[in-house]
Amino acid sequence: MAPAQRDHALDLAVELDERHVQLIGQALHATGLAPLAQRVAHELTIGQLRLMELARALAARPALLLADEPLAGLNPAESDAVLD
Repeated sequence: MAPAQRDHALDLAVELDERHVQLIGQALHATGLAPLAQRVAHELTIGQLRLMELARALAARPALLLADEPLAGLNPAESDAVLD
C-alpha cells in the first residue's frame, strides 16, 4: 500500500467510533484473524481472505447470515476455526 493510501486508511480508522472498533475486534477474534489485523488484504492467504469475508459479515451483526459454501477453499485447521 502506498504511503498516501495508508494515511487515508488511518484517517478513516480514526473516524470510527469505539463501538465499531469493538465489533471489528470481536469479528477478527471470532475468525482467528486478530493476530493479522495490521496486514493488508493482498498479504493474506486464500483461506485467510475467506475468513476476512466472514469477519466482515459478522461485524455487521446480522440477525441471520446465509453463506454459500463458507468452508470452500479452507484447509482443515481453518475450517475447524470457522466451525468453533
